[in-house]
Amino acid sequence: MARRTPGIYKHTDSKGNVSYRAHVHRHGRQIGKTFKHKADAIKWKAAQDNQIAMTGVDLGIEEARKIIVGDVVHAT
Repeated sequence: MARRTPGIYKHTDSKGNVSYRAHVHRHGRQIGKTFKHKADAIKWKAAQDNQIAMTGVDLGIEEARKIIVGDVVHAT
């Protein structure tokens, strides 16, 4: 039996192609991304969870890179 990973969902399309969808839910907001390999989905989800834990910002990595230090300082 396959081991389940919370927040990672396996999807098989009509042609038999398998993909993995990673979801992160925080404060009523959901972000997700689809990957060909389960390991990539797990790494992405872990990075999102770590980013949220460290910064309290629940944005995608691409969005978080746009935030400048001054924005963070003035927000606290």
